[in-house]
Parts: sequence; C-alpha cells; structure tokens
Amino acid sequence: MRMGYRSGDGRAPTGFGGSAAGFSVTSFAAGLAVGAVVAVVAVFLVGPGAGEASPEAQYEPPVADASDYEFWERLPNAWVAPDTAPYEAGGTVRAEPGRPMEYLLQAGAFHRAGAAERRRAELILAGMPASTSTVGVDDGVLYRVIVGPFETRAETQTAMRQLRQRDIVAVLLERPAPAG
Repeated sequence: MRMGYRSGDGRAPTGFGGSAAGFSVTSFAAGLAVGAVVAVVAVFLVGPGAGEASPEAQYEPPVADASDYEFWERLPNAWVAPDTAPYEAGGTVRAEPGRPMEYLLQAGAFHRAGAAERRRAELILAGMPASTSTVGVDDGVLYRVIVGPFETRAETQTAMRQLRQRDIVAVLLERPAPAG
C-alpha cells in the first residue's frame, strides 16, 4: 500500500465540490462579502436619482435662421428647361439667317499624337471622315480627333450613333460653313 498525498489513480486530491483547484466555502463567502460592500459603497457614492438629468442639462435644439431653409423651399419651384435641339432628329439650326452651319464631332482629345492618330485610323477604317487638329492648353498640347464636317444635324446624329456603338463619346461642335 502506498502512502502519501496522492490517490491511487495518479490524480491530485480534490476538496469540497470535486474540482482539482479546490473549493473553499470561506473564500467564496469572503468574495461575496467584498462584492456586497463594493456595491453598497457605489450606490452610496452615486446616490439615488443619479440616472435623472438635472433641469439645466436639458438639450435644447438651436433655433434655425430663416435663411437656412430658403433653398429647400425654392427647390421644388425651380425648373430648368433643357436644350433638346441637339438631340432632335433632322433639325437644322442656323446661327445667322442665310448663313449655313457645318457640324463636327470631337471623338477624342489626347496628350500624345500617336493615340490621336490611332483613333483617327480606326474611324477612317470604319468609313468616317476623320482628321486630327492640335490645340494649346495650359499643360501643353492636346491632339483632337474630329469627325466631319456634316451639312445637317441628321448626318451628324447618324455619325454620333456609330461612334457610340464603338464606345466613343463624342462632343458636338458647330461652326459657320466656309464661304465658297
């Protein structure tokens, strides 16, 4: 028979409650008492009515100036008439009576001449009249790809549809037709 503090199965002896760490009723009671004292002190320090707001701490929203709401009152009454003339089929607009206009489409503006030439070649292969021009800007030169000129808006709109089918966004340009 073996003597010592170990039980025969190799485990440490257990105390009250069966846990290996041991359960002591005295430690439990002491912890419970300390917790109760802390709770009573906390209630005493905070006081009864601590959850209520004092009258001077009430929130009052700021008074809004009448000019703050002027925009929102005017907005529903505002309406801007869009210029639908560039999108109407077959219409022609003249800058001066008797002076013909010609229409162009800008199919791109590039910082490199090679990119503009590639776009121009793509459009020429698609059967569109395309050319390049340069324009000076603050940070250098832009190379614009111009499609046209077209005599009517209907021709211009047909070309614009063809450009959209190629995922090319075009800008409509108008100018007086050259005399002659």
